[in-house]
Amino acid sequence: MGKSTKAILGLLTFSQIPVFVVLAITDLDVPNWFVFGSVLVEFGLWFFYLWDIRHNSRVSPDKARVWFWTLFAFGPLAEPVYFWRFIRGYELQWPHVMDSPRQVKIAIALSWTVLVIETGDRLWRLSTNGDANTFVGVGFYWSVGTAVSTVFVALFIFAASRRHNWGRIALLLSTLGGWCLWYIWMREVAEYVWWQWLTLGSATAMELIALILVFSGRGAAWYDSASAPLHRAL
Repeated sequence: MGKSTKAILGLLTFSQIPVFVVLAITDLDVPNWFVFGSVLVEFGLWFFYLWDIRHNSRVSPDKARVWFWTLFAFGPLAEPVYFWRFIRGYELQWPHVMDSPRQVKIAIALSWTVLVIETGDRLWRLSTNGDANTFVGVGFYWSVGTAVSTVFVALFIFAASRRHNWGRIALLLSTLGGWCLWYIWMREVAEYVWWQWLTLGSATAMELIALILVFSGRGAAWYDSASAPLHRAL
């Protein structure tokens, strides 16, 4: 991690509380995209620091558990302290690229593509929805829900790419859950234009192909033969 990346990480970490305080004590008309981005950053930082605890050599094993639960419980309040003590001024190594089978690499690439497409579609619908733009509460909770689901699916994809079996299982469950929700709240056929049907069909096909690739053949064998304990952190 270079100095510029570390500077951006520090800026995002230390800006969380001031931004929250300003929004709490003022009556600003915050746009939905800002709410989405803020939640995305907050959860992204939260997962990053929880992952870093198990991979940062400066955190001693006897203190790793204490720091894990401290960050887990207090999040933005504890993250600046952790950054200042264990990240600032020290070189960090990104996780190495795992030598996975070709079909797993294809599945992970398809999963990331679907996540980008679906997140873009949700944000587009959020920006064009009359209720979300008229009622602050509707837009706020819609933005938060979209950001949270995006972060968690991204976590599942990352875990699956790191050969964690729970990652591909979580990805399977989240995909099936998304299909069920779409079926329950399916809009009228006339509400979709041709490009929306094309996008929806392509994303669904890519999700199905990705699941088949990681649950069959060499993909399934790669996960089944993993020697790493399932409880190991990211």
